[in-house]
Amino acid sequence: MPYHGDRTEFQVAGISDIGAQTLNQQQEWDRIWQDTYRMLKSTAAEAIDSRTGMTLDERNDEYNRLSVQYTGVLTNQGQVVNQIGATAQEFGQAMVNALRGGR
Repeated sequence: MPYHGDRTEFQVAGISDIGAQTLNQQQEWDRIWQDTYRMLKSTAAEAIDSRTGMTLDERNDEYNRLSVQYTGVLTNQGQVVNQIGATAQEFGQAMVNALRGGR
């Protein structure tokens, strides 16, 4: 939380950037999973099904469900971080104004 003369700055851009980069990489994760899914489906699906108790299709559905859930959580976190940053800026400006005598 750097201090700049008459104000304290809350830096939240880094958190937002991490969230954006993570969301941008999701297509790559989805592609990797789909490639893995196709390879398993054509080769070892039955053996894995009997060993894990889940079919490959069930695991695929679970991956997709969790991926959507994760994206939603990450999006919500980004919105909250932005709200915190805006609130912090408003609060900081209000403090400065109060210390200056309401100017």
